[in-house]
Amino acid sequence: MLKKIIAILFLIAGLLLATEIECITYCSITKGFDVKEYGGILYFGTDGGLIVNSDGENKIYDSDDGLYKVSVTCVEKDFRNLFWLGHNDCSFSVYDINKKSTEYLNEIEQSGIYSLNKIYSSDKFIYIA
Repeated sequence: MLKKIIAILFLIAGLLLATEIECITYCSITKGFDVKEYGGILYFGTDGGLIVNSDGENKIYDSDDGLYKVSVTCVEKDFRNLFWLGHNDCSFSVYDINKKSTEYLNEIEQSGIYSLNKIYSSDKFIYIA
């Protein structure tokens, strides 16, 4: 009985080692913070900008595309299809991906030392934690 169990374990280990895992690197950004999916499109908040992955193709939005700060720690899409992007200094910006324009809101950043944990969107409101 013990020999059968050991043989099965070796067989399973061999199958697992023989299984090919495909890994794809989408960009050279060094640190990712947040991942969201809206309508089948993935949005990544990274220390190099906002990465949008649609059908396996990536587009990196950075300061050349109107982002005020490229370190994006939180990503949330609101009811108007605008992106609320949190930054590592507790500031946040509202980004229109179609117009490539940003409204920068730094009231929290200026009023003291805080941490931005998350941004939530409902049908009518945006909540910043």
